[in-house]
Formats: sequence, C-alpha cells, structure tokens
Amino acid sequence: MARMWRHEGCGAVFTERCDSLADLRYRGTVTSLPSIVAGPRGGRATSFDGTDDKVSIPVNRSINSFAAWVYFTSTTEEVADFDGGTHKMKATAGTLAATGWTTPTIYVDGAAGTTVTAGWHHITATSATAFTCTNLQLATDNTGFGAVRIADVSLWGRALAAAEVAAEYAGTTFSYDRSLVSNWAMSDINPQDVGWPGNGNNGTGTGLVAATDIVPGPYGGYAIEFNGTN
Repeated sequence: MARMWRHEGCGAVFTERCDSLADLRYRGTVTSLPSIVAGPRGGRATSFDGTDDKVSIPVNRSINSFAAWVYFTSTTEEVADFDGGTHKMKATAGTLAATGWTTPTIYVDGAAGTTVTAGWHHITATSATAFTCTNLQLATDNTGFGAVRIADVSLWGRALAAAEVAAEYAGTTFSYDRSLVSNWAMSDINPQDVGWPGNGNNGTGTGLVAATDIVPGPYGGYAIEFNGTN
C-alpha cells in the first residue's frame, strides 16, 4: 500500500496508518506479535499487548509535532519513543506527557490538555523547538511497553497551530476523506479495501503472483506490478 496519504499533502514529514503488518514490516521492524484490529472512525489500527510488542521505523527527520489516534487500555501506558529514550510520550495515571520535548503543548481530542482516560483519544504534541526523530518506536518509551492500539500516526517538521490540531481531530484537514468510497491496499494480489468507511469493496487479482508481482512502492509501501499482457 502506498504510504502517501492525506497528511503528506499538508506538510507532514512522515505518516503511517498502522493498518497493515505487511507494510509495517516493510518500513521497519515489528517485534513480537502485534495484531490489526478495528480502529477509530471505521478504520484499522495496530494493537500492542503491553508486554513486548512494538514497531520500530527509521525516520531521521527533524520534527516539531507528533499526532496519532491511540486507544489506552489503562490510564498508564507507553505511547512512543523518538530517539532511543530522550524524547518520548507516555500517559501516567491519566496524565499524558511529552518527556524531553522543549515546552511542548499537548492536545487531547482536539483541545489543549493532558488528561486521558481508557479508550480512544486523538493525541498531539507540538513544540516550537525541533529535534531529530532518528527511530520512531510505537507502544514503547524505550523502557516499558504500552497496551495500546495506534492508528494514523503523523510527524510534522513544524509546530501545529491549535486550529490545525482541532481539524486533525475532527477529520476535516483533508476533504477527500469525506467522499472516499474505497481505498485499496496494493500489498496483496487480491487487493483489500482498507478505507475507513469500511465498505469492504475487496478486489480479485487476475494473472498475478504474489512472489513476483508485489513490489516496493513509493514512500516505503508496496505496489502491484502489471505485465501488460494478462
């Protein structure tokens, strides 16, 4: 599945839907056995067990902001690490913190604040001071592991304004999602509809062989190669 999606058209330096383990393995390293489950807004998410599951993806970009949908199993959970433990995000007793960030502003569900409860929340951390995200690790703070589900991760090379964060939470940053019917993951010879409306318009490949016709695509994803014959 191509990695370009709605955020990249608006200046994000990195995005990951977290809706396909195959794509996550292509981009980085999947540790232990996370699984794909139902996500927010009818989409999909990656579920981590809080014991040893994590995903690590090399990024090596300067960032000011991080945003994601996160399902907290409890009010104390590890969310993400950005550079081996110096910059990280974790919720402790219901308070979300961006440790190591310089004077960060934290948003929960589109509004400035740090309180999270068990369940789905859209979280954002943003700062005027950039740092280098060398390796993005999800569901860990480089020490412990979080029992979380994560979807729609984005990293930004600038500080996000409050109105932009609110638009991210509301799903209005990009209008094409409103009329989206289907979105096919081109990482399977029988393409699966992974669009967040959940219409299930799955496809059937003809004359395709997974071993040779599923090839690297743009932005670290996959593509289907067609031979022009059958």
